[in-house]
Amino acid sequence: MNKLRKRLLSSIIFSLSLVSFVNLSGIWDPLKKENWEKLGEDIVKGVTTGYKEVVKGVTTGYKEAEKGVTTGQKEAEKIGKGIVEIGKGIIEIGEGIVAGLKPEPKIKGWTVRPTVSTKLHEFVWVCTHNAFSSSAHKYGAYRQQNTSMVNQMKAGVRALMLDVWVAKGKIRLTHGLPKYDKLLRPLTFTEGMVFANELKRMKTEFFDKDRKAVVFFILEDHVSDRNLLSASFEQSGLTGRILMPSEWDPIAQKGWPSIGWMNRRGKQIVVFSSQPATKYIYQRRKTIVANNWDNKLDIRGASAVSVSKNERYLYLFNFFGDPAMGFEQAKDPVSFFRAAGEFVKGLNYSKIDSKMLRDSIYYAITKGPMVIRDRYPNFLAVDFVEQGNAFGIADEFNRKARGRQDRVFRVIATEKEEEEIVHKTTEHTGSWYSKK
Repeated sequence: MNKLRKRLLSSIIFSLSLVSFVNLSGIWDPLKKENWEKLGEDIVKGVTTGYKEVVKGVTTGYKEAEKGVTTGQKEAEKIGKGIVEIGKGIIEIGEGIVAGLKPEPKIKGWTVRPTVSTKLHEFVWVCTHNAFSSSAHKYGAYRQQNTSMVNQMKAGVRALMLDVWVAKGKIRLTHGLPKYDKLLRPLTFTEGMVFANELKRMKTEFFDKDRKAVVFFILEDHVSDRNLLSASFEQSGLTGRILMPSEWDPIAQKGWPSIGWMNRRGKQIVVFSSQPATKYIYQRRKTIVANNWDNKLDIRGASAVSVSKNERYLYLFNFFGDPAMGFEQAKDPVSFFRAAGEFVKGLNYSKIDSKMLRDSIYYAITKGPMVIRDRYPNFLAVDFVEQGNAFGIADEFNRKARGRQDRVFRVIATEKEEEEIVHKTTEHTGSWYSKK
């Protein structure tokens, strides 16, 4: 107790001394009421200001946190959607495998057919884009057709777009690099179909059975060894049925031969390549005009044409896109998953929108570049030919062309029109398959 009393007394003496010192120094007079009121106000003011700053800080922090959470949530949602779409893609791959085991869907083919007097450049032919990339040939989700090449031709398809590459010393049909093609054809474990073998199958199952049929092969050619490519045709037994460049020059002859001329000589095949010509192959750039294909195939975009200064008698109207192009712009995980989602959603991206196809052709004829104004296309290149109405649209234009083939299938391109064509090819307004 004595110690406690001593400490209490010492504290009182210290406090009185401190108050006396403050009072005598004039710093602050504890005996004045207003000084205590002022002190109270200052304390309240300080506390209030501090409280407001704390509230402001907390509010700002909350908003930033909320913004961050919202942004993160949106990005997470995008990634989530992408993952979901990838999951759907896995299902699509499974469905693609199953589709390859099912009977092929039937194709409602053509009704208007060429006569023996019809010249090859005076008719609208249905063309299959990546004709080989089909569930019938064991391709999975990333495919462009659901029927075999033979059945496409039996239905009336008369132009096949084919991608040729070299793998293990053989020419193969693959959608991109051969080493990746086995991923597109699940469970086959092969680097594409051997071209010569597919040609042999076409010979046996189609060309030998319909000796009057004339078919165009349009090659996306990645073969540097031209002799190796020629060998594929020679191994197939079809070389005698191929119209060779040495046998017919469309520029010198002012067009292509008639169906009758081809039949009398046993010619059934005309081959075009994106690479230089060979004894069996015409160079595409010098013989065919084509509209620009990309992922902007709306009505205007589908009518934009790229040509060189040569005269051409054949006109290819591409009507397809590519959902994989989104990967080219992917620069981070979020955009990658988004592109993956769009890719899967777009796997059936170019199933034929018949109205859009028809409108696109009419736009090109009536409002397109002057080089193709009032000119009908010769090839309608589409995906999933068994769907939509590509054959009906071809029939429509072939009916309209009767009696005026020389006008609606006139020669295309002159040197004077080159400048205007380049200008017109810049017209694009958006992706047609994204509007469906």
